[in-house]
Amino acid sequence: MPSWSRDLKQDVKRGNVVRISQEQLRSSLYRPFARQYLAFDRILVEEVYRLPRMLPSVESEHENRLLCVTSVASENPFMCLVTNRIPNYHLAGAGCGTQVLPFYIYDEDGSNRRENITDWALNEFRTHHSDPNLTKWDIFHYVYAVLHHPEYRERYAANLKRELPRIPFVGGRAGLQASVQAASPLLSTLPKASAQPLAAERLKETADPSTRAEALARDDNGKIVGGDRGPSTPAAEAAASAQDDSSRKAAVA
Repeated sequence: MPSWSRDLKQDVKRGNVVRISQEQLRSSLYRPFARQYLAFDRILVEEVYRLPRMLPSVESEHENRLLCVTSVASENPFMCLVTNRIPNYHLAGAGCGTQVLPFYIYDEDGSNRRENITDWALNEFRTHHSDPNLTKWDIFHYVYAVLHHPEYRERYAANLKRELPRIPFVGGRAGLQASVQAASPLLSTLPKASAQPLAAERLKETADPSTRAEALARDDNGKIVGGDRGPSTPAAEAAASAQDDSSRKAAVA
């Protein structure tokens, strides 16, 4: 049951009536591997943010994937998982927010589906790896694999506490293919996909192995790209364009 928040009490005073349709009864991800039913109504769920544009209908759950990572300054360690259900804002527990990066975005009526990774990012990946056959799903799987890599998490642990992940080009074409092959089977079996570390190829050393933020803004030759603008690799640009908070109170069943 929803708690009697200030806004909900105001809705009662204003005479706003909650009418739940069958379409609004949705499956949500309360915690990793723990699902609950959710009445996805804007009165009961006060902060929906852009989730109605990510999973506007039950049908969209069959085709879309949401990459969820811990928010900046969260109390819990960095976590990354992919779901096709409406995620709770505190997906990794209290004191830990969630940022959601979807593969597709829609209009709220479920129409006008478009890919959230830009054509520019796709072209950058194809150019860097000299592979015109790379797809945006390959990029999505690659990002998922890199974010699970133990060496990546250890080296950039300090950065992951204070900013969204930056995604480097690593391992050349073989590294990308290994990452995609490791991540793709997991994401194709949702909602049972696990968040365990993947057997991706070891991250290629950057020219500067320090934990400074600039280390992830270097290409395979050690050249800094993008200056002090911050994340400058294509996947980071794609993530930045998609940055959205998930619903703050989407766990109420």
